[in-house]
Amino acid sequence: MSQTTPQLDLFAAHPAPAPDYSFAGYAATMPAVVRPRLQALLAELQAAARNPWNTQRTGVHCILFQQMTNWLPAEERDDLRAAFGAELDRLGIVT
Repeated sequence: MSQTTPQLDLFAAHPAPAPDYSFAGYAATMPAVVRPRLQALLAELQAAARNPWNTQRTGVHCILFQQMTNWLPAEERDDLRAAFGAELDRLGIVT
């Protein structure tokens, strides 16, 4: 049986460099990751005639929405937060 990747030597004098998990690389991709999730949550509220979530899920979504928008540019963040808040108000959801 052949391996496609060699096994690292546990006792090697010079271990392989660690992968780059720098914040800059991660932060650059986050808007593309969170934007669809934010838009989906907002669309779910916009399509609802009443609160589509139970009390616990509503609280979680409100916190997550606020936190996820922090990855977006300021203007887009503020616009999405305002739209989310307007939908909460329309549905009479108090957080």
